[in-house]
Amino acid sequence: MKAAYGKAKYVDVYGIDAWNAKNGALITDPVKPRRPSPNPLRYHGKVSLLIGPGTFSSAMACAVAAKDFGLATLVGEATIEPVDSNGGVFSGVTPHTKLEFGFPTQFWYGPKPRPAGQGVIPDIIVKTTASDIANHRDPVLLAAVAQILGMVPM
Repeated sequence: MKAAYGKAKYVDVYGIDAWNAKNGALITDPVKPRRPSPNPLRYHGKVSLLIGPGTFSSAMACAVAAKDFGLATLVGEATIEPVDSNGGVFSGVTPHTKLEFGFPTQFWYGPKPRPAGQGVIPDIIVKTTASDIANHRDPVLLAAVAQILGMVPM
């Protein structure tokens, strides 16, 4: 990967510690949460975040951060992708056989520990049925609006 990306791109994606590490070494990059500086324009009202089986990748990371740090009430169904999961896929073609390949280069852990394989679990579980879809109803959105308006007990 270092050869394929070159130093500038590799460091931009993975950081200088990864560039300086031996090939195959495990590099950790712990994130230290910090409170943002005060801003009078910042919204301080109720926030709902809609999630479901199609919430994955960066959207799933946003959902788990919102849940674990109490930034929003999650409404909908659990994510299928586990919170602790891999990504940052590097893909290419082998030089001689021309076989295509891809492999993950990163692994992410949620801020709070969870059982292996568990996705993000919403605070308010609402399932969308085939009938809802056929009749153009969005029960997840309706539940989120009800929660924001104080019509759903937490």
